[in-house]
Amino acid sequence: MAEVSKDVLLDKLRALKKDKDVIVFRQLEQGYVGISAKDFAEMLRWIVKGKVVEEVVVGYAEDGSPIVQRRERDPTAEEIKQRWLDSGYVEFFEEWLSKGVISKADLKRWFGSEKPWQ
Repeated sequence: MAEVSKDVLLDKLRALKKDKDVIVFRQLEQGYVGISAKDFAEMLRWIVKGKVVEEVVVGYAEDGSPIVQRRERDPTAEEIKQRWLDSGYVEFFEEWLSKGVISKADLKRWFGSEKPWQ
């Protein structure tokens, strides 16, 4: 899986580029809805690689407060799929695929799957 950097996004999504480093999601009459390429790349990176934190109560202190053990792990395929669905980005990627802005090969190279949300 390749790293999806700000520069990769700006290069690939140049048809959607606004100003210096903003990617436009929707063009409106009075402006647009967009996100900085850096923030978009960081969000995509979290969807795919962000750790899942599990907390388990392993006991109780003398004062009755819980003793919590925290553990980080990689997300499962199902958790990654759910992150995609929760992100709201799926509709944009589907639209970009249909318009030819990006290809299934791009998605496979970036995320390891042609449609990682399925």
